[in-house]
Amino acid sequence: MAMNNILGLFAHSPLKPLQKHSEKVTECSDLLIPFFETTFSKDWEKAEEKRLEISQREREADSLK
Repeated sequence: MAMNNILGLFAHSPLKPLQKHSEKVTECSDLLIPFFETTFSKDWEKAEEKRLEISQREREADSLK
């Protein structure tokens, strides 16, 4: 019984959740350029849409930690 518990600790890679988190963070980062472009062009409606997208992806990334 104790052996099964020990094996269970090593059965799942701790790197998979970190990889998924990293992918979500990359998605957030990719949205920054379009966000800045919309703010520089003073398209505040689209800038707000991009900001909301970034916030949503950030929440998704946080939930993976």
